[in-house]
Amino acid sequence: MVLAPSLIAAVGILLLGYLVIDVAESSLKGKNPRNGSYGIRTRETKKSDVAWSEGHKKAAPILKSTGIVSIGIAAVLIVVAIFLNSYPIFAIIVGALGYIVILAGLIRAAIVANSAARRIN
Repeated sequence: MVLAPSLIAAVGILLLGYLVIDVAESSLKGKNPRNGSYGIRTRETKKSDVAWSEGHKKAAPILKSTGIVSIGIAAVLIVVAIFLNSYPIFAIIVGALGYIVILAGLIRAAIVANSAARRIN
């Protein structure tokens, strides 16, 4: 009953976790130029290439940690869904926790990136 929705939620968390790690890695390598679709786009980070780069470099550790933790939570969600199938509340809690961690990490990274970019601008 809870297996399919849990696996769908786990795949979503895994994909978001991978995307967050990819943004962090590409930012640290300088392969994430200022753009309108990929990265931390705040008013301050979009003002210049230097602000974009500095903001992303400062936010990269937060993004990487968020991605790693969310992938771990997705793995736990899969285990919970398979082995605790008769207790759907655990799957709901773990799934919600995964998305909350991603959202909180992205908000924190955006705040850090914006502050770093503001110092540059």
